[in-house]
Order: sequence, then structure tokens, then C-alpha cells
Amino acid sequence: MIAPRKNSPAAQDEPAHVTPEESSASEEVAPTSRRTRAATGLRASVVVSTRNRADLLDRCLEALANQTVGNGDFEVIVVDNCSSDDTRSRVERWRATHPNIRYAFVPIPSVSRARNAGIASSRGWIVAFLDDDAVPSINWLGALLAGYEQWPLAAAVCGPTRLMWSCSRPDWLDPNLESWLSALDFGADPRLLSADELPWSVNASVVRTTAEELGGFAVELGPAGSRRVYNEDIDFFRRIARFGRIAYIPDALVLHQVDPTRATRRWFLQRAFAQGRSDCLLDRLRDGEPTRLEAVNTSLTEIGTAVTRGWRSLAQTAFGQRSEAAILSNAMARSQRLGYAWEALRGAALHPSPRE
Repeated sequence: MIAPRKNSPAAQDEPAHVTPEESSASEEVAPTSRRTRAATGLRASVVVSTRNRADLLDRCLEALANQTVGNGDFEVIVVDNCSSDDTRSRVERWRATHPNIRYAFVPIPSVSRARNAGIASSRGWIVAFLDDDAVPSINWLGALLAGYEQWPLAAAVCGPTRLMWSCSRPDWLDPNLESWLSALDFGADPRLLSADELPWSVNASVVRTTAEELGGFAVELGPAGSRRVYNEDIDFFRRIARFGRIAYIPDALVLHQVDPTRATRRWFLQRAFAQGRSDCLLDRLRDGEPTRLEAVNTSLTEIGTAVTRGWRSLAQTAFGQRSEAAILSNAMARSQRLGYAWEALRGAALHPSPRE
């Protein structure tokens, strides 16, 4: 199984910018003062970042409205990341019957900026993250909160994520590749995770003060408009793991919808290439900009490994020694290395090292 590399720079995020819009029908969320937070007594803030997926957002908000935790104990902050559909009006309709739902607008498309805006606006003791295409189980938030009671010193608590197919599941898809679609399962027992076991932000929570102290999500990483860069959550939770322990609660289940466009081999190869780029960006954040010579050497190493693997895979396939799943997995590994090499050369050209 290949998976996103889990490196972790200590990059600090800049403060999230939330732009208010005048409206009597919808509360605008601005960064919340510590005094206001202390007075609310809220147990949790659930941050849902969204962009142009109003129908999926409706389903997510419906699931949050039916949580076993009382509405007076938590708030939902919907961060509209520059949507052009009717996202805002949908949220306003929900607010009419659920006053614990709040609205924020972030004008710059960026998952990291959107989540940071949610953290800055939160008033709960913990901040829980959900994607707009995710559906939490009815006891999701209650299970996360129970995790902090079981492990009072935990810095973060997460749960499993299962895939919810909106199309037929491809018969060629190996279960080991489902993590590329954000599936996650650390087992059937609650436990503290090891340092290299990191959650996805589609189903995770963190103590708010910890998220603030660590600077939130790195805005240099994460999808932003047409930019297909990842690792923002790997970076964030790796820094969390260095700060404190992360607990896993299997009852905190979330279903994550798979877009039909992702149920193709082409998507998996493109996603692996983007992961390689993201890995390179993450390394640069952690280690600093390499010199041009270092970048070229790294690129040649990655390309050489990809080519060697390619010939080896071709030979094994010709002799019928590899399954269809193994062929795709190997192709993704090569694509990931080529993505790393491409970004290394691109970075050397655009961002020369100060050591040169």
C-alpha cells in the first residue's frame, strides 16, 4: 500500500481573514475574543468548510442537527470559502430553526484559510472538523467529547471514516487504496495513537487552545481554488502529535461521500502525482529551500527510481506475476515520485535557496 508521506514542518500559519458582509438574516462570524469564549460555556465548535456544494452541505447540517449532544452545548460554524451557489441562503434557512449555526465568509479559496477562520471564530472548548461532503453518525460529537473525558490530557481526538459511494464501487479498487479517498480505520478499540498514526481532518477534533498555539493549518498547503496541493492535515496533526497525544474513538464514525469523478484509475494517478508535489512542498517547509544542485540531485533520484520501478513492473506484468491492483499501486508510486521530482525542479527555479 502506498499512502501520502507523513512529514511535518513547523510552519506557522498567518491569521485567518474573515470578511463580513452586511445582512440582517445571517450572523457574520468574526474572530472571537478570549473573554467571549470563556463566557459561552460551549463544549465544542464544529467547523464545516464548504465551497459550491450546497446540496451536500444540507445533508451534513441535517446530521449535525440530530446529534445526541444538545444544541445548547455546541455550535456549528459554516465557513463559506467563496461559494458562488446558494450556500449562504441554505445556511440562513438552517439558522432560522437552529440558532447554534453560524456563518463565516472567507473570500480567498483555500481549505487551510477556511479552517483557520473557523478556529479563530470558535467559542467551544474543542474544535471539531468536518468536510461538507461528510455525514457524521448521530453520536459522533458525543463520542469525540467522551474521548477527552477518557484521556483528559489528549490534545486531539479522532474517529473512523468510511466511504459512502454515490456511484458503483469499482471492482478494480483495492481496499488498501481507499485511504486515498480519506477512508480511515485504526481498529475497533479506543486507544491513544502512535506518533505515526495521523487522522484526516474530515473527522477529527483538537483542543482549541492547542490549535491556536500551533498556528492552525499552514496556508502554503491544502487545496486552494485550482491548486491541487495536499498535506495540510498531515502537517497539522503531526504538529499536534508532537504537542500531545491523539486519541482514537471508533464510535465517532463519519461517512464520506466519494465523488464519481474519483472512481477512475486516471484520478488515482493524478492524485498520486499531486501527492508527490505536496510531499516536496512539505519538505521545503520543514527543511528550507534546497540549493539548485540539491534540487536537481533529488529530482534525478526520484526519476531514476520511478523508471526502474516502471521497467520492473513491466517485466512482472508481462510474465503474469502482478495483479491488476498491484499494477495500479505501482503506477501510483511512480507517479508520486515524478510529482516530487517535478515540484523540486519547479521550486528551485522559482524559489532559490538563500544559501546560493
